Amino acid sequence: MRWTPLDIQRKKFRKALYGFSPREVEEFLKELSEAFEHLLEENQDATQRLEELEKIKKDLEETLLLAKKAAEEIVETAKKEAEVMKREKEVELKDLDREILALKRRRDQFFAEFEFLLNSFLEQTRKLQQKEASEND
Repeated sequence: MRWTPLDIQRKKFRKALYGFSPREVEEFLKELSEAFEHLLEENQDATQRLEELEKIKKDLEETLLLAKKAAEEIVETAKKEAEVMKREKEVELKDLDREILALKRRRDQFFAEFEFLLNSFLEQTRKLQQKEASEND
């Protein structure tokens, strides 16, 4: 049987010759009832506080789990973005290498054509000088 403070207050004892003082028994039962009532209230408050703390704990665990998932998603997204950026930069680097190679070829072609033109010019200048020299003789 679960006792309540009221059960303790209402508890009656048989009277016996040379028994306990009824007044003292009633006072003790009253004090016991008040103490028991106080303990029940403390227990109820503690139980309620425990439920509140368990809810807070559950909420914190859920929040932590969500934060962990969000962090993992952020890291995964950052990794994917970094990989995409890496591939893009590799393509850009290959394009730049091709451009540099094309420019070097154009430069080499320009020098070859320029050298050819200079040699042609020198040849024509020599021919002209020889013609003038033979005409002057």
